[in-house]
Amino acid sequence: DQRIREGHHVRGVTGGALQLVILDEPINGLDIEGMVEMRGIIKKLAEQEKSTFFISSHLVHDMELTCNRVAVIYEGRIVKVEDVSKILENYSSLENFFISEVDKDE
Repeated sequence: DQRIREGHHVRGVTGGALQLVILDEPINGLDIEGMVEMRGIIKKLAEQEKSTFFISSHLVHDMELTCNRVAVIYEGRIVKVEDVSKILENYSSLENFFISEVDKDE
């Protein structure tokens, strides 16, 4: 159902605009078309509804394509929080950034 995919169902339940949406591995297991669609929905809601998304994911490349700010969480602690654009000025990928930050922490 289109309404559910675009978050209208959740908005109807909460009675207003979504301020904070927490997603656990929202792209994991989707085919390519589903991943692209899910990234689009997240970006659309973030921009149009001014929603904040807290996304937990091991699919670092997808987070690079979806998020504008990321946090590295390692062994239950937030190691670093940074804008994706700033990270990509210094690293070739979020994966390399993650490895660098985790290595510093050990």
